[in-house]
Amino acid sequence: MSKVQTVKGFKLFIATFALLLVPALIGLGFWQLERAEEKALILQSWQQNEPLLQLPTEPVAGTRIRLNGILDTRHLFLLDNKVREGRVGYEVIAGFYPQHGSMGILVNLGWVVGDLDRAILPEVKLPTDSVEMIGNLVEGSKGLLLGVDNWQKTWPVRIQQLDLKRAGEALGGALYPAVLRVAEPLTVELVTDWQVVNMPPAKHQAYALQWFGLALVLMTGISWLIRDWWVNSIRKETV
Repeated sequence: MSKVQTVKGFKLFIATFALLLVPALIGLGFWQLERAEEKALILQSWQQNEPLLQLPTEPVAGTRIRLNGILDTRHLFLLDNKVREGRVGYEVIAGFYPQHGSMGILVNLGWVVGDLDRAILPEVKLPTDSVEMIGNLVEGSKGLLLGVDNWQKTWPVRIQQLDLKRAGEALGGALYPAVLRVAEPLTVELVTDWQVVNMPPAKHQAYALQWFGLALVLMTGISWLIRDWWVNSIRKETV
């Protein structure tokens, strides 16, 4: 086989492979756009749902709730190893007892920065009077387990995983099988800008643009190879 034939065969292989790859890249681009739309709908539903005024019998993640009741400010759980903007801290979780209802529920009040000295736990001052809680139901976050999760006997309790059954035993009663993640912080030191989805719609759209861009590059390359083949064919015919 001549050198010219080898080059032509290689170009044909590249063109064929690229031609097969283009539909896959375009498909990935449209899939990312679909994911972006799904995430946008989730965010819209999370923010705009009309809140229920009592806990539903069966918890559904994302359900918006508005309750009045009393916080158990003496018994706080500090969910460890929560990082925001490069700073390590805790999510503050407390028992909440609605005015209407016989069962308490854990509420995630937000994130608070931790001290560089692990022995020093943050002090969070919370209202002791009746408060209104507006938020969304989420599953009990288990967190990052770095070792044996021994809960100390003194409060607040630093925990690595949120076990609803274990938390109920610590508070002295069964708890609703979900956590209410509050929308607005009760105090200035708490942060509640929750990440509802693991990837925002804009990022999916950016990935879609990348896939479409790669498809365009391949199509441009295929066009160049076809043009090169066509020009060489014409030259041979005129020779």
